[in-house]
Amino acid sequence: MEFQDRMKQVFERGLSGSREALSEAGKRMGELGEKGMLRFEISHLESQAEKLFAKLGTKVYERRREGGAVAGVRLDESDVQDLLREIDELEERIRAKEAALRMKG
Repeated sequence: MEFQDRMKQVFERGLSGSREALSEAGKRMGELGEKGMLRFEISHLESQAEKLFAKLGTKVYERRREGGAVAGVRLDESDVQDLLREIDELEERIRAKEAALRMKG
């Protein structure tokens, strides 16, 4: 099995584990107060962003591996743009949740 296939499996297992953990955490949400809920949501959004950064990094690595030292990923490629747009959206959502948390004191 090639390295990039192993990396894809690692990401898929991580996503599956995250879903299970989130499901369990969701059961406990009723126990948390509003501030705790906001902290949890921020943590979840940050985790999603980390996964997107990992996908972006994997894409760069795969390109380099396929094309050698001069290969690269162009920022105007649609799949790169999609990842960057998702990261930007998550960043905005994180900022909004952090602002709401500051308002709660």
